[in-house]
Amino acid sequence: MKYKKALSYVVKILISGGLLWYLFTKVPFADIWLTLRTTDLVLYSIAFILHLICCYLAALQFRVLNLPFAIDLPTVTILKINLITTFYSSFLPGYLAGGAVKWVKMQQYIKRPAELFISIVLNRFIELGSVFIVGAIFMIPYLLSNALYTTVWILIGISVIFIALYCSAFSERMLGVAKLLVANIGFLPHFIRVKIEKLFTIVTRLHELPLRTHLHILGNSVVRQFLGIGVLLIMAHAVSISVSYSDMAWIRSVVIVLGMLPISIGNLGVREASLVVMMEQFGIVPALALSFSFLILLKNAILSLVGGVLELIDKPKQRVIKP
Repeated sequence: MKYKKALSYVVKILISGGLLWYLFTKVPFADIWLTLRTTDLVLYSIAFILHLICCYLAALQFRVLNLPFAIDLPTVTILKINLITTFYSSFLPGYLAGGAVKWVKMQQYIKRPAELFISIVLNRFIELGSVFIVGAIFMIPYLLSNALYTTVWILIGISVIFIALYCSAFSERMLGVAKLLVANIGFLPHFIRVKIEKLFTIVTRLHELPLRTHLHILGNSVVRQFLGIGVLLIMAHAVSISVSYSDMAWIRSVVIVLGMLPISIGNLGVREASLVVMMEQFGIVPALALSFSFLILLKNAILSLVGGVLELIDKPKQRVIKP
């Protein structure tokens, strides 16, 4: 098993390295450096500050999702944990690995593994769904203009599925259906059945969420997505890339979704290649696209460095909460 994990990690490093090597053979680094030297640092600083606001809003949303489970960590503490997770995610493949790191780190503050597992999974699902749906909304006009009607219907269908699954997570009827399905699976080992039943019991607490909380989650997600688009748009203008807000919206969603695939390390290589390919559709030369990608990488590296420092000085205080 250890050898398989090591081999998988090596393969992902090779994919990241191979993509970067290919890009650098096609685009001289001197051209990229020339563009980076002319970066508007004022615009880049504004984009960075807006991204920090997004990070705070993300921590606030996760705090709200934990309240039904009687987990009330301060938003600043969750923000700190998210930054530490960002540090480790820089060296890990895919989106799920970061969730596992966050789950372990959260338990240093509150020993509630089952509840934290549910809230992290739900939070990641909401994040993925909001990224996809917002990207689809802005991508549909582009697809219609290119007569890609089948793709439009696929995006609409997937968006509807995301909304239906979100509603199901808070539905007593759907929970009853899930319980019935598990009860009819005869080959499940007893210990697994016990674990699943415990999760079902915990999930029932989500049914107590009031409408205003759902509206808070929806509003938070929408604001973060639109701010996130703005962050990348300002970064693009910092290196003289001219692209519309709507086009940046769906480009961002595609890059994020591809980055969630466990095929590279910290999305390195995949992000650069996808940006080069997509931005060429708008007449943006690869050197500019790669410069833009490196600005994103720099932003992530700064936050990762902050997360690494926080991990070194972090002294979690375990909170005891009655179940």
